[in-house]
This record gives sequence, C-alpha cells and structure tokens, in this order.
Amino acid sequence: MKKPNGNNLSAFYKNSNLCESWKRLLSKNPPNTARITALLELFPEASFIHIYRSPYKVYLSTKKMRRNVLDKLALQNASEEDIEQQVIQIISE
Repeated sequence: MKKPNGNNLSAFYKNSNLCESWKRLLSKNPPNTARITALLELFPEASFIHIYRSPYKVYLSTKKMRRNVLDKLALQNASEEDIEQQVIQIISE
C-alpha cells in the first residue's frame, strides 16, 4: 500500500478538526487500518479503536446493500446468485 503523504494527510485532519469545535477527530475510514504506523508518526497522541464485526453479519449487510443499490442504479437485472458471488468476491479481497 502506498504510504500517505504526511503533509496532505496532516493538513486534511487538522483542517477537518478546525472546522468544528471537536475535541477529538473520529475517522472510520477502513483504508486507515493499513496506515496506523504512518498515522502514529503524524499524530503520536492518536488512539485507535478496533471494532470486530461478525463476518456473517457483514456478508448479509453487504448483500442487502448491493441488492438495494443495484435496484436503483443497474442497467440490467442481477440474479441473487450474481449478487452473492459479487459480495463474496468483495469480502474476500
């Protein structure tokens, strides 16, 4: 994974924090999981919370989201089997 540019990332989070009167910034950005070392270099006082979700519930939730999105945006119909295969592929990556 590409290492984030410290100046851009630092500016983004600091500007985000200045826009509101937050005491702490909460970021739920999944790619940041792979950037913990870089984030700690930029923000040594940072804390991280790891939330574990049941893989089965993630599967059901993602399947429901895909079905709802495809109903509104798809140009063609997707079978239940197609949606299941897409979700399994997404989760496996």
